[in-house]
Amino acid sequence: MPISMLLAAPLAAYAKFAPSPAKNFESMILPNTAHLYKAPCLPESMAGEETLAAVPIMTSDYFDEFEIGGQKQTSVPFVRTPDSQFADLAKNGFPYQPNYIEVEGLKMHYIDETGPVDSPTPDTPQATYLFLHGQPTWSYLYRKMIATLLKYPVRVIAVDLIGMGRSDKPIDLSFHKYETHVRFVKKFIQSSQHFNKSPGISGSKTGYPLKHLTSFGQDWGSVIIMRVIADIPDHFDRSVIGNGGLIHSAPSPVPKAVFDPTDGEPKPFNCNDTRTPLEMFAEWFGVSADNAGNTSGPAFAVWSNYAMTSPFFEPSEFVYGLYVIVLSQLPNIGNATVTSSGGGFVGLGRHAEQSLGQDEVNMYDIPFPTIYHKAGPRMLPSMWPAMVADPDVMAANTEAWEKLGKFEKPWMQLAGEFDTIYGTVALQQHNIQHIPGAQVHNVEHKRFANSGHYLQEHEGEDIAEHIWQFVQMTPTQF
Repeated sequence: MPISMLLAAPLAAYAKFAPSPAKNFESMILPNTAHLYKAPCLPESMAGEETLAAVPIMTSDYFDEFEIGGQKQTSVPFVRTPDSQFADLAKNGFPYQPNYIEVEGLKMHYIDETGPVDSPTPDTPQATYLFLHGQPTWSYLYRKMIATLLKYPVRVIAVDLIGMGRSDKPIDLSFHKYETHVRFVKKFIQSSQHFNKSPGISGSKTGYPLKHLTSFGQDWGSVIIMRVIADIPDHFDRSVIGNGGLIHSAPSPVPKAVFDPTDGEPKPFNCNDTRTPLEMFAEWFGVSADNAGNTSGPAFAVWSNYAMTSPFFEPSEFVYGLYVIVLSQLPNIGNATVTSSGGGFVGLGRHAEQSLGQDEVNMYDIPFPTIYHKAGPRMLPSMWPAMVADPDVMAANTEAWEKLGKFEKPWMQLAGEFDTIYGTVALQQHNIQHIPGAQVHNVEHKRFANSGHYLQEHEGEDIAEHIWQFVQMTPTQF
């Protein structure tokens, strides 16, 4: 959809949970972030003053835990992606009704679906699955896993982090702190706004927090959900981590953040950076072959800087880049074919089923139609060094890690063979050896040979079946 058509979309799309529009956008954000939305290399429609009036900027009057420069804010400016952006979801594998829960005056989006209803019995244990994505994706990433699990009598919930997907999107980079996302996910789980849609229970009644969860977290979703599990363990029956882990100790030296949301000065857009994402990846992996998986090293800094400062950053291109790099390395596949119009990324030979069509690729961009909508995906990589540099956060994560060292409920640790950051054997074993529940339930901690960082895209159906079998092996009492 042309940007002019998007900006002219009826405000009716914003009706539900709509706070009052901000009267003065410039006064609602920090002076040191205002310039990030004005750069000569941005598309013309996004560079001028007229855009401030064209994109509806709203404020939440209930947000009371947000600080800028030590000053507590009573509201936060944000944008909301119009529903019209998501018109093609159903024909691209995501035909699910959107649901929203209000948390601190902002709405969090999630899908909440059930498979064929069948009363739970000891022979067919049921589960409520909670999926949490990472950077720079949204719940659409789980479409293959969701469709596979819905063949069974289960409940599947996939939530969008604030700033991502169909959730509200604060425009100030300072909003996106690790502790903020942890707090929002905990409040989402504990909310009384949920419907009771557990398998075997007829009807839907409001007023139920989420219980008996089998969680799955990947990338930042894993870092967040592991902390949440440690903080509110009674809400979980099992946990699955795919390419991830809890960051519970700071590296030495602590890496410098591109933007520290506590007191840092964000870098402006680099209008001279004309690299494509694939060129960025080539630099990333070429910085140091031995250091490619080190999130405190120079390779990770390449990605953090690119996401923050490139005016041409599109979330989808990061997903495609890692996807096609994996395909190019699979045995018996040759080089992956990259087409620029309509074809997406297509694998060859026996891995031809691992094609990712251009229409599917586009779905990763539709939540982020303007630069205002991209604060979340731009900030998340820089959230990592800011997190490890905060002694209070690291103390909380250390305590959470100690709690997980006593967590005896079933735990499964999965990994994609080609993920050199969060899918390494060392990280997988680090979690398995520390968490008792990963050791005592005869769990197969599988490594998926044809997958990379986004293992949900490469082998989502197989992963879902593997998790389903995990649930069958570890029944709980309902």
